Amino acid sequence: MRVSPESKYLDHIESVGGCPEDELNAVLNNLVDEGLLHKPKPKKSKKPKPPAETPPLHSSLEPPKPINQKFKASKFDIEEGFEFKPPEPTISSTAYRWDVETPNTEQLKYAARFFEKYPVRFLWGAEEFASIPDGAVPEVAFLGRSNVGKSSILNALMAQKGMARTSSKPGRTKQMNAFSVGGARLTLLDMPGYGHGSRESWGREIMEYLRSRKQFRRAFLLIDPVHGFKEVDMMIMEAFADMGIPYQLVLSKTDKLDEPKKKRERLATPHINEVFMDVQGVMRDHGGHSGFGEILATSSEPVKKGINELRWAILRATGLEPKKKK
Repeated sequence: MRVSPESKYLDHIESVGGCPEDELNAVLNNLVDEGLLHKPKPKKSKKPKPPAETPPLHSSLEPPKPINQKFKASKFDIEEGFEFKPPEPTISSTAYRWDVETPNTEQLKYAARFFEKYPVRFLWGAEEFASIPDGAVPEVAFLGRSNVGKSSILNALMAQKGMARTSSKPGRTKQMNAFSVGGARLTLLDMPGYGHGSRESWGREIMEYLRSRKQFRRAFLLIDPVHGFKEVDMMIMEAFADMGIPYQLVLSKTDKLDEPKKKRERLATPHINEVFMDVQGVMRDHGGHSGFGEILATSSEPVKKGINELRWAILRATGLEPKKKK
């Protein structure tokens, strides 16, 4: 049973292998060969557009095409005269939503208190799904390519530096690591990054957890908006859709979009509105029906951005948000 107790966490985390992108591709390609997964469609090349002025927020954007169908009225609702409509799409510097309401100030304050009031505790580290201890509270998992900024976002969420190990070296996280937050009412999972420095079995172990873990509620898939989607990201989203795994897209390191290091790159840097639209398009084309209708933009440095909104999304996914008084 390969489980690391809390006292041996820091020693053990360096000793395990990690999932190269080519080997994870091989795992997903096996699913394609077996007919359990579809290979993503090749993207058509587009002619580069001349740089345009940055559009203001809430500009004349085209309404998003529907992805989620959870607001579709049933036959009974129609017969009874009930009508359900999704909220109007909203866009800001930190979120693009098309089937969920925007959290208010009080809800965001509650989310901050939930994550910051109680001490964070490392629970376990496991190499294999079979060795994960039983749990009694809801769990959410964070996934993404190596060096996507996953550990930095987790540290910002938990308001505790160094809890999730960060490094400029890809593949630093080498096992599934679980953290208890909110007074032991919620568990966050830091999954190994797929890409350089990982090992072959992680594709199977991660999918086994997401498909079989009873306490699992939602996967948060991190995407670096500067580097965009890779084929393996799209294959994972399609695997989520085929297996019915609920997930939500989160943009990391969006500070690099706001302040390019070189002046000549400013006109070439896409505005966050354009990024949201492009990301939603990829989500729609590659298994979007299991994806949540909210894309969040975050950064942990130099200032925290979108962290409380991500905290609220986690509480909503796990049913831990405060209930409205009747």
